[in-house]
Amino acid sequence: MALIVSVLLPLVGINGYIQMKYTQGYNADAKKMYEEASQVANDAIGSIRTVASFCAEEKVMEIYQKKCEDPLKASIKQCLAGGVAFGLPFCFLFLFYAGSFYFGVQLLDAGRVSFSEIIRVSFYFFLICSFNVTFSVSIA
Repeated sequence: MALIVSVLLPLVGINGYIQMKYTQGYNADAKKMYEEASQVANDAIGSIRTVASFCAEEKVMEIYQKKCEDPLKASIKQCLAGGVAFGLPFCFLFLFYAGSFYFGVQLLDAGRVSFSEIIRVSFYFFLICSFNVTFSVSIA
């Protein structure tokens, strides 16, 4: 059972690393798109008299709304992908838990291990995995 747990442990670490890398990288694109939209607003506010004299308030609002559509769509896609990237490691983690318990029960039925040995190995596995999950959640 310890062999199975030690095989699964690097996979838990890889999941945490992937989760950490994904959550760090997706903010730069949205920031750039929002900066373009805020530039339109700043230009309109800076030259409000010119905008008002040409009765172009509606045109400026349309331009601003058009500039805000792309970041909104990108943010929705990134949030969905981020949710999958955040949830998938937890799915794998709980599948690892289930697999270790299933294998432990199979060994228990065969009489090769005792219940206390299953709990001991599983406890260390859960302890190491909980450190990994805590680390990856704190970075996100």
